[in-house]
Amino acid sequence: MERRVLIVDDEEANRKLLKVILKKLGYPFTVFEASNGQEAVEKLKKNKFDIVFLDVLLPDINGTELIPYIDKHSKIILITALENEEVNTEREVNYLQKPINIEKLKSILISFIHNDEV
Repeated sequence: MERRVLIVDDEEANRKLLKVILKKLGYPFTVFEASNGQEAVEKLKKNKFDIVFLDVLLPDINGTELIPYIDKHSKIILITALENEEVNTEREVNYLQKPINIEKLKSILISFIHNDEV
């Protein structure tokens, strides 16, 4: 089953790197991108995504402020350059610290996919 993924990050290099990592992991993903909060809101209002990667520090909005726009069935991965970044949300979220640890990302994705198939 192909999954729809949205990557929200203001750094183009980070979005490209994440796309390359996702492709190399070999899962069937269709990847969409947003470079700021406003663009992300527009995409989230028009589409449903299985997984949303959110950079916490965006130029126009805090990435966590986008969570209410995300479909309740979507999995959320917050990406931050800050150590021990914990955010209080009403939703379950996973965290990835920059630079991205590929093994941790793979572990998170495997748990998402396994839970969806059970």
